[in-house]
Formats: sequence, C-alpha cells, structure tokens
Amino acid sequence: MVNEKIGVAILAAGFSRRFSGEKLKTSLGNKPLLQWAIDAVAISCADEAVVIGNNDFSKESFDLKDLNVIINERPEEGISKSVFLALKWALNNVIEKLFLTAGDMPFIKGEDYKFLIEKNKYYRDSVISCSYKHTKGFPTLIPKKYFHLMNELEGDRGFSQIIKKHKLPHIIIERTWRNVFDIDTQKDFEKAKELLKYV
Repeated sequence: MVNEKIGVAILAAGFSRRFSGEKLKTSLGNKPLLQWAIDAVAISCADEAVVIGNNDFSKESFDLKDLNVIINERPEEGISKSVFLALKWALNNVIEKLFLTAGDMPFIKGEDYKFLIEKNKYYRDSVISCSYKHTKGFPTLIPKKYFHLMNELEGDRGFSQIIKKHKLPHIIIERTWRNVFDIDTQKDFEKAKELLKYV
C-alpha cells in the first residue's frame, strides 16, 4: 500500500441541456462552478488529476492548477464515454486508485477524498462510494484491478453498471448532503447560492 499513486477524474463533458447557459463557467460565489471541484481536488490526497471536458471546454476559463485536460469528443454517447477516458488515463499514468467525481458538484471537499482513502485501508479490493439518505453520491473510489473493465462501459450510465454486472464488492458510506448535491437546472443553482453560507 506504500506510495500507491492516487488519481482523480472530474467528469465535466455533459451538455447541460437542462441549464440555460454555460453551466460550468457560471459564477457561484466568487468563482466558476467547475472551479469548486478543481480547488477541492487540489487540496485532496491526489497525486495526479484530470478534467474530462467536451469539445467546447475552455482551459482559459479556469485555474486548472496542475490538472490535465482530456477532451471527450463523443459526449453524446453518454457518461460512459467520459468514465472510459478517465479509466484509460488512469491506466496510462500508473494510477492505483482512481476517484471519479462530477464537475457540477461544488460542495465536495478535499477531505472527502482523504476520508475514502482511509476507509480503503479496510476495504482494499472494494469500490467505495459516498451516499446520503439512500442517494448515491460522489466521489467514488475505484481500485486499479477493475480498470480493465472499462471496455464494457456503454450508454448514459457510469461505473455502477460494471459494479452490478460483475457483482463487484461495493462499500457505500454515509456522508453528507454535500456529496449528493449537484446542479442540473437554474433552480439548483439558486439553491446552491443559498447553501454557500453552510460551506
């Protein structure tokens, strides 16, 4: 377990069809929505990290710090394509543990990643996910031994389809509302602005 390389992939290639405007660039508090996820990863336990964006992704709109960017050129194939690219990136970069998280979830903190890594000491071969009140959230931790299953991903479903298909050991840990709150609509965005006082 010593010196295992940890990676984080921020999934940010969606079309945001339910949000009027460029969602990830929209300012929440004093920074763009996606910047919240980037900043959390920057103070997490990650050795390397990547943003999976679409063809319209603008590097100049964010402070990417040391994060890499991979463009999903076929986002219309659903989230599975972004997860595939994340797992492929992890394999190519000799990542041992990969976190998946979402670019439209601004209240996930760096400590959430550290918490799951601590739990991984007891569940070495398990996928570990956060949840809140029976709703699955992020981040999700995937061990390297399952990366090769990326070729089985399809459609608008994430790694959960692989967990179900292969009956992978899956530990779900209760966290907080921060781990399930995402922004899909303008109404969600207004709610996020109200929640800023709690983070």
